Amino acid sequence: MPFETIKEKTIRKWTIRGMILAIILLVALGSFVFWLYMTVRCPPQCTGFDLTNRDFRSKSLEYDVFSDADLNGADLTSASLVGADFTGADLSGAVLKEATLTNANLTYATLIGADLTDANLSAAKLDGANLNSADFSGATLTGVDFTQDATLRAAKFNNAVLINTNFSGADLSGAQFAGANLTGANLTNARLDGADLSGASMHGAVLTGATLLGTKLDNASLLGVELEDANLAGTTFKRTFLNGARMPGANLSGARFELSDLGGTNMRRTDLSDAQFLGARLAGANLSNAYQLNTRYDIALSERFALKTLTLPTSLDGAVLTGGQFFRSDLSGSSLAGADVTDIVYDEATIWPPGFSAPPSIPWTILKLGEDQ
Repeated sequence: MPFETIKEKTIRKWTIRGMILAIILLVALGSFVFWLYMTVRCPPQCTGFDLTNRDFRSKSLEYDVFSDADLNGADLTSASLVGADFTGADLSGAVLKEATLTNANLTYATLIGADLTDANLSAAKLDGANLNSADFSGATLTGVDFTQDATLRAAKFNNAVLINTNFSGADLSGAQFAGANLTGANLTNARLDGADLSGASMHGAVLTGATLLGTKLDNASLLGVELEDANLAGTTFKRTFLNGARMPGANLSGARFELSDLGGTNMRRTDLSDAQFLGARLAGANLSNAYQLNTRYDIALSERFALKTLTLPTSLDGAVLTGGQFFRSDLSGSSLAGADVTDIVYDEATIWPPGFSAPPSIPWTILKLGEDQ
């Protein structure tokens, strides 16, 4: 094989260098094209993108995909997010005020401390979402299902529209529902300890087996609410409307009913030990087989500066007290006109209204709390 000339060697060297340079340029160009493609395509395709603190205010992002994206602190105020997919996305601290999220998918999304005030989340999917401390004040969540492992501790729903919303089994401890519309909502076995339901409208809501320890229900409307076997020990009802509510077997020990209306309420087999009824209306209520140890139906309120005592009577007119247990109960200020006191149980410490002739007490040693006659 003949030796290469200097010219041939030079040509071959520069050819190799040119090929290497061409490869480098192609790789760089490919990377740039890929980066440009990825940048241009988000949105609508933003899966896994880092969108921290991005500004999407008033953007139209219907059906766009943000699954597993990082939207921490992003601003989506007034954005249209109908049908958008946020599966597994992190929206902690994000602002979604007045955003439209109807039919959006927020499955396993994280919205800790997110601002969703006045947003529309009707029919949104929130299975397994972390909504702790999220603010839904004034938001519309009609028909939303929170039953699939969503966490809602200390969430805010003040003045929100929650008609027919499903909170069955949800942990709503410390949540705020002041002025919210919970008509027809399902809160079966929900935990509402320390929650604020002041002024809430809960017509026909279902709270069977729910826990409401220390819950605020002042000025709330619970007409026809289902509270069977619920735990409301120590709860205060101030100017609360409970007309026609059903709460058989509920724990109302230590509860305080101040100027509340319980007309026609079903309170069969309830535990009313140490309960207080101050100026409450129980006309037509059914308290048969209720346990009433130290129950008071007439509480004296001391007005410190006026130096006088105001006594407010409680109406039990027409109430069904059959089988009621009135151990050491004070009914001195109540009205019992037409009340059914058949088979009641009481002791010598029970105080009856002036002029009321109580029937003989049946032997109470054979009875147990909540036992039917």
